[in-house]
Amino acid sequence: MEGSHGRRLAWSTAIFALATGLSRVLGLIREIVARRYFGVEGAGINAFTVAFQVPNLVRSLAADSALSAAFVPVFSELLEKGERQRAWRVASTLFWLFLLGLGALTALLMLLAPLVIAPFEVQDEELAVTLARILFPIVTLLGISGIVVGILNSYEQFTIPALTPVFWNLAIIVGLVIGVPRAGSETAALYVYAFSILAGTVIQVLLPVPWLRGLDDRLRVVLADDSVLLREGIALLLEQAGFEIVGQSDDADDLLRKVDETLPDVAVVDIRMPPGHGDDGLRAAETIRQRHPGTGVLLLSQYAEPAYARELIADSPERVGYLLKDRVSDLTGFADAVRRIAAGEVVLDPEISL
Repeated sequence: MEGSHGRRLAWSTAIFALATGLSRVLGLIREIVARRYFGVEGAGINAFTVAFQVPNLVRSLAADSALSAAFVPVFSELLEKGERQRAWRVASTLFWLFLLGLGALTALLMLLAPLVIAPFEVQDEELAVTLARILFPIVTLLGISGIVVGILNSYEQFTIPALTPVFWNLAIIVGLVIGVPRAGSETAALYVYAFSILAGTVIQVLLPVPWLRGLDDRLRVVLADDSVLLREGIALLLEQAGFEIVGQSDDADDLLRKVDETLPDVAVVDIRMPPGHGDDGLRAAETIRQRHPGTGVLLLSQYAEPAYARELIADSPERVGYLLKDRVSDLTGFADAVRRIAAGEVVLDPEISL
């Protein structure tokens, strides 16, 4: 396990180094393209430089210091202590504080842009103010991006965060190459430049978000049992253990619909249930495994029936389990069984002999 972790970390480090190098090269190309269109000096490009540097300075002072000095160390320490739910509460709180606080600061800076730009004494102050108002939202966007990247890095996921600057540079280069030749004036071309940076920053924020799914260890479960009392009891126990119940069903047909709709990590299924009250649950479990190989299945049975267990694991002995309903009373053991099935293991009741 440690060897696998080490190889994964080494691979991520190699990709990180490659992506960083690629981003630097694309950054150089971006600057070459920009200088080709706007030159090195002039009222227009000077106004743009000031308008771009001010939001970056504000973001560096207001967001980067808080993330590096407070959030990332605290979040990582909580993860190391095993306090994952507390760590994610901290992340959620900081997310909303950044969204509201930096959002308000961005709105204020956009309103006071003439006063913010005035001390720089740029030649085309009106242009600089307009460009700054276009670019000030990157303060909020990069603050949120910092939280997302900090979370992923705390989980030793470096690949996607390393790739975001690559796409940021690409978005700007594409925007310049396509938009600037179609602009009717230098001012319009500079607006294209500014909006390209804004679009690239939006991409930079959104790109890593899908990789956050599942990091909070909240496994998604669908429950199926025609006994409302037992089903609700299992749901309560699993929720207390940190699972997310995404659906409940009282018959096999509805179970299949729920699994198709929610794509859970694990389906916990009673073998005998409507509509036939025979082995409908087992048949539904087999269908789930065929349609959704990534969804684990845990069958619950009132009695030990080895034939059903053998049939369930015959084709693919992974992400599957068979337990007697009495095991539900052992919350720790039952929750551990669900987690093991989600991780790809086979879990069989001690009374089952294959």
